Parts: sequence; structure tokens; C-alpha cells
Amino acid sequence: MALVRTVDFPGGSVSANGTWLSAPLVGGVAGLLLAMDSTLPADSVKDYILRGAREPKGWSAPGVPIPATPVAGAPETVYQLDAYGALTLLARELGQRVEPSLT
Repeated sequence: MALVRTVDFPGGSVSANGTWLSAPLVGGVAGLLLAMDSTLPADSVKDYILRGAREPKGWSAPGVPIPATPVAGAPETVYQLDAYGALTLLARELGQRVEPSLT
């Protein structure tokens, strides 16, 4: 399931099987990671994407992270793509910060 513009999809989300939507989203996150560090090998890009999906999703109180939850109904334990989580992991290792954008 992906959040989409309500102008295009009145419900605000779309759900479908297949890779028609997931492939460009994952590819976009890979491109952002490579924009931060163009020397990353493919296996490292994959690792940041997978680990980023398991990053905490905010804080319920100071010092109390909200854990990532697995996708319900998946045949194995998988997590939702999280671009911010992946970029934050890489930024921490590079000694940088990732600031969320509200635009």
C-alpha cells in the first residue's frame, strides 16, 4: 500500500500486487543513498534499505522509541520501506544529519 495524492486517487492510498509501484520507490531510495555516498556498493545499498525499514518510527515519550512493525499478512517477516530510516542510518555513519522536509 502506498500513500498517493488525493487528486489522483480520492481514497489517498492505493494497494496492488506486483512490482509496478514498489520497484520505482525502492529505486528512488537507492538513488538517494547513492547521492549521499556514490561509492556505496550494491549490497550496502540493499543493507541500508533493509535496516532502515526496521528503524524506530518516532518516539512515544523521551527515550521510548516506537518500534517498526512487520507488514501484516506477509508470508515472512518484512517491513515497510522507510526512506528516512535508510538515509538516517547512512547519515549517522557519515557523521551527517538528515532533516525531514515538510514540503
